[in-house]
Amino acid sequence: MPKRTFLPASGVCFAKFSEIKPKFTETPSSSFTRAQKEGLRYEKKAHEYLKGLVSSEIIRELKLILSPWIMFTTNFDPKGRIRFCQPDAIVLSKDERRIILFEIKYQHTNEAFKQLRLLYEPVLKFMYPLAEIFCVEICRWFDPHSFFEEHYHFLEHPLFIDKKSLGVHIFHPRKK
Repeated sequence: MPKRTFLPASGVCFAKFSEIKPKFTETPSSSFTRAQKEGLRYEKKAHEYLKGLVSSEIIRELKLILSPWIMFTTNFDPKGRIRFCQPDAIVLSKDERRIILFEIKYQHTNEAFKQLRLLYEPVLKFMYPLAEIFCVEICRWFDPHSFFEEHYHFLEHPLFIDKKSLGVHIFHPRKK
């Protein structure tokens, strides 16, 4: 799979959830590296973990959206160019005034910061202009010496975030 250059989403002027999948998703899974396949397995386990947390009796007022495709345009893109992004998970409060954006990574990485803060957050801010948006990286492996562009704080529970700094939640799935 060719490495794509990261392109931030500043100046968003249109955004909506999409049923359309972009063409670049047609890459056969057989071309994924071992690390990519491991990351996808971890993401699937993290999705199940989030489903369990959101469906708990304590937090009934939340809606979980897993891996939604969002189509958007920005003022800086050529006319007619539609871009897509896909956050790993979004949790919306019932009144849509509070959003938690999740990026799931097998290993803590600055890519999570870029995707959350520079891509997904501006797109969702356009879609939900009155919402307070919180960003969380869920990871399995954490190296405190990894470069990260923003101060972050650790979260015991990924849904209980109240700081604007990025939250990091370490999730180790249990083996079955």
